[in-house]
Amino acid sequence: MAVQNKNKKNNNVVKLHYMPRFNVGVLLLTVIFIYLVISLYLYITKDKVLKYEVSAGQLVSDNTFSGVILYDESVETTSVSGHINYFLNDNERAGVDTIVCIVDETGSVSSALAANALNNGMSSVAINNIGHKLVNYARTYDQHDFYQAYNILDNISGAVNGYNAEYKVANLEELIGEGNSLVHIIKPSKSTMISYAVDSLYGLTKDDITAGTFDTANYTITNLRNRDLVGIGDTLYRKINSDNWEVVFPLTENQVSLYADMTSVKVKFLSQNITMTAGFSIIYTADGSYGLLSLSNYLVNFMDERFVDFEISQNVSSGLKIPVSSVCEKEFYTIPNEYGLVGGDDMNTGFILLTYDTQGNQTRKFVEATYYADIDGYYYVNKDVFSVGDCIVKPPSEDGITITDEKYIIGTVATLKGTYCVNKGYCQFRQVEILDRNEEYYIIKLGTKYGLSIYDHIILNADMVTENQIMY
Repeated sequence: MAVQNKNKKNNNVVKLHYMPRFNVGVLLLTVIFIYLVISLYLYITKDKVLKYEVSAGQLVSDNTFSGVILYDESVETTSVSGHINYFLNDNERAGVDTIVCIVDETGSVSSALAANALNNGMSSVAINNIGHKLVNYARTYDQHDFYQAYNILDNISGAVNGYNAEYKVANLEELIGEGNSLVHIIKPSKSTMISYAVDSLYGLTKDDITAGTFDTANYTITNLRNRDLVGIGDTLYRKINSDNWEVVFPLTENQVSLYADMTSVKVKFLSQNITMTAGFSIIYTADGSYGLLSLSNYLVNFMDERFVDFEISQNVSSGLKIPVSSVCEKEFYTIPNEYGLVGGDDMNTGFILLTYDTQGNQTRKFVEATYYADIDGYYYVNKDVFSVGDCIVKPPSEDGITITDEKYIIGTVATLKGTYCVNKGYCQFRQVEILDRNEEYYIIKLGTKYGLSIYDHIILNADMVTENQIMY
């Protein structure tokens, strides 16, 4: 019986399941760890506000360009067909009595002229001139301008056909014979420069300029001397009707800003090693901005060229050098200088604000205001100081007695270019006067009132901060 009671007691033992205890400390540490990880990630990926120390420096402008030449040009065509013979060398001036060429309908005179030229051979002048063309081509060779390789062949061939023209013309009248109506002598109607090269950009004007104009892939030149026969309406030669010529070339936005105020530039043409002064202007089209050089000298040196490489004399600007990214624009109220004064307990700059109470009584109050610029008789004042419509009055006269009632209503706004200076630990806007720039840096005027000085510290990225922001 006793044994039975013992077993019964053991059967009443209940097993308890273990329940883990909630540990607040572990949860808190986990939250802190996650917060630190997120904060570290945000810090690493966030753009940093960096500083830059202002230094003195110079900029040398990028001044090498490729342009296209515009001529005052026209062509002379023939009203008959036949064999063509030229008597004037390329790129020479012809007067009204100059025989440029003849068109021989039967070909008999042409055969006689060819026999005469063959007997006389080529002169040393002709050989030297052809050599000069080859040397000039080698000097300006560019593997990307394939059209030049083909054009030089036509150019030399035309030169060979054209030289020794004096031998041909010596007995021309005798060969033609009196009353021969089948040989037509071609002379210009007025004095002009003669060229036998007609290209695919013939007749180009500045109004026709597009970005595609400067693509040389499909550019071609035809040398009119490289033929024996002409038909009715064919071009005999190209006429350059004026000594004035122009060069158009693409400009970047930075170059537009750099050359915006220029009316003349000094230009060096690389292929000819010629330097001259040219008139300058900027033209704007739907697909870009272009520089326009206006010239009146050395036209004969470029009559065979349509594309030309040149340098504009270097513009070296000196001053303070700051990054382009550090410059921003900010709006200010403009207030006439005569309304400004120095006052207050700390003798700071400011203005006298005119206010009215509820009974309409006037009250004059000195409002401290920093001057950010002094331009053309106006102070530039932060827009946070006043509201549109505020009224200020002129300060007392020099004798300190008379207070005028001359009023000025706040409202006129103007924009300044500037940067944020952090010498005092917070962002202060300082105006800058830009002299020059390239893709990365501005050169600004040194010694500008309310501006920067050498060794000042400024914000590198002006768009990341605001006025009076404290920098840690």
